[in-house]
Amino acid sequence: MMWWPVALSAIAGAVLAWPATMVAARHIRSEASPISGSVVAIAGGIIGGGFGYALGWSWLLVPFLGLVGVLIALAMVDLAEFRLPNRILIPGGLTVMVVTAVIVILGATGSLRDAAIGTVIYFVLMAVLFAISRGALGFGDVRLAVLLGWCTGLLGWRVTIAAIILGSLFGGGVAVVALLRGADRKSSIPYGPPMMLGACLAIVLTGSTF
Repeated sequence: MMWWPVALSAIAGAVLAWPATMVAARHIRSEASPISGSVVAIAGGIIGGGFGYALGWSWLLVPFLGLVGVLIALAMVDLAEFRLPNRILIPGGLTVMVVTAVIVILGATGSLRDAAIGTVIYFVLMAVLFAISRGALGFGDVRLAVLLGWCTGLLGWRVTIAAIILGSLFGGGVAVVALLRGADRKSSIPYGPPMMLGACLAIVLTGSTF
């Protein structure tokens, strides 16, 4: 495998973290972000490099790097204020979804059928959880599931299943840590970042087999 797509994608991810941080800052009402800029850049580099490893040199890698910026901005706001702003999620998510669809239609590797399946699976699951959670889960997480289901599904619906499982494990871990630190069952817990982490890891684990 050629490693230069990994290196270039890591650099791109780290660079995209900067405008993503600026976008997030405009939506965070508190005075300071809970995450430093250097940590965000490192996270962007790791995710970008992981996408480069999973996709190799493909035109599909371009919108996936854009996805890095969208997810970083969303995660920063969610960690700070327990919400996923529509002004970031909807335009950013729709742009990624439309561009990936066009690229696949033009001949890039990817399955629009599996993307649709992944979207439906993740959306329905999160919608059910939202309905029974009695406010513990926000509808922003349901909207996020549409974006994550689409992007993971492009690589195969099984990748979406892996993303759901990993996201649930990460989310459960966050909940356990919060409870150990004194939170009660009514406390707000940001579930968006675990969902994002699960999806990113599921994509990376496809490796060069995609």
